Amino acid sequence: MAKIFSICVLLLLAGDVEAQLLLYGGENSDQFLGCLNCGLVEDESVCNEFGPYGNEMSRTSIWNRLSRYGNRNSRVSPWNRIGSSPPIVVDREGNDYGLFTINRAEENSQLSILLRNAYSAGNNDLTRVRDRFCRQF
Repeated sequence: MAKIFSICVLLLLAGDVEAQLLLYGGENSDQFLGCLNCGLVEDESVCNEFGPYGNEMSRTSIWNRLSRYGNRNSRVSPWNRIGSSPPIVVDREGNDYGLFTINRAEENSQLSILLRNAYSAGNNDLTRVRDRFCRQF
């Protein structure tokens, strides 16, 4: 009986393990831009406002309007409505979860729909967009 209980607990825990969704940008998708669903205080998290990927002053942050990854006129930014090379989302095993963009013509994945909704509700203010997006994760 104890063995069956242990197996059930292990199966439940295994079901709770979620793949880390990683963001890569640039023309060749070779620049790491952070983790979308990591904890709020993890260094890699795009939601950590003090980390290199969540800080609106960091050059590798999608929340920095002055960086190539946060500027809405940059073709590698998720905020460019007609961008041709938005960031991609993969897990650590390399499984593809689609593009991370507000460009409706490029992507209609659940992540991009969530991003578009946060962008619209945040009135294009990337700090508000980050906070809204990260609350939903």
